[in-house]
Amino acid sequence: MPELGALQVLAEIARSGSLGAAGRELGLSQQAVSARLRSMESQVGVRLVTRSARGSTLTPAGVVVAGWVIRLLASPRLLE
Repeated sequence: MPELGALQVLAEIARSGSLGAAGRELGLSQQAVSARLRSMESQVGVRLVTRSARGSTLTPAGVVVAGWVIRLLASPRLLE
């Protein structure tokens, strides 16, 4: 399972639509956000985000995983 920090990164990318904005919100550099995202994509075996100069969009798999992540993060009891 991906680490909590990677899950938070994906949730913030889904909310903000940008790796840079996600990094600012989480207090991380864009490079750190990108590294966590790459690690998570490697662990789950699919691309979760399509990156472009205009921002980032979730892939169909990313939408599914981000939905799961957002529900998981909203329910602290599930993290125990």
